[in-house]
Amino acid sequence: MQMNVAFFSYENGFCTVELTQNKLNNQWQNVYQVIYKYDVQHNKIGELGQVWEAGEWQDDFKTISTYDLQNNETSYLGQFWESGLWVNIFKYTYGYDLQNNMIEETDQFWSSGQWVNEMKYIYSYNTSNNWTKILFQYWEDGQWITIGIETFTYNMHNDWSEILLQIYENGQWENNALQIFTYNEQNQCTSYVFQSWEQGFGQWKNQDKVSLTYDVQNNRTSELWQYWWYNKWENSDRTTCVYDENDATSGYFVSS
Repeated sequence: MQMNVAFFSYENGFCTVELTQNKLNNQWQNVYQVIYKYDVQHNKIGELGQVWEAGEWQDDFKTISTYDLQNNETSYLGQFWESGLWVNIFKYTYGYDLQNNMIEETDQFWSSGQWVNEMKYIYSYNTSNNWTKILFQYWEDGQWITIGIETFTYNMHNDWSEILLQIYENGQWENNALQIFTYNEQNQCTSYVFQSWEQGFGQWKNQDKVSLTYDVQNNRTSELWQYWWYNKWENSDRTTCVYDENDATSGYFVSS
């Protein structure tokens, strides 16, 4: 069994470094780190990922974010380090309504020196400014083609109760996937189940389940992943989180 451990450093309450290590020959070794940068409004404007090689940190990946005057993120750019240069990979561009709800996301990838459209997401909201639908489109032959939609339902506390994914095929919407959420008396999400639609049987089938636990400060302390096998849940992976005196994440442990 291999265990990865992540440790977090903070300045003024904001995470500045996330360090991942694993155990090799009974010693903890550096694996990867992410360095975060913020603007004066405390918006995250950059992430620098570095891999540990030959006893030092080597640049690997970075992101750059921009914001409007309402502190809404308007673009998110990803680049990787190659042969001494930063090379574009992807760019996400966001649009908002007058209530600062994101209503559109356009994803592009870098190819032959230019940005190429790939995916678009169109968001709808209810009067409580909660998502009700997300429409998925992809770019083909110079136009956006609708391929899927997610529909959100909520409980009395405005928390998700179900998320339904449908695919647009042959001129109609067909069920594809469903997430079902369960909450405790404190309205903490204690589990969510992933199901897939069996077209031939006309019913939902269990796929995966995530069970969550919390401490008395409502911090999430563990996530247990399970998969459905021969009509029962089998354990797969577990993540355990620990917190410092300010209830900030000081580390997490992943085991499988």
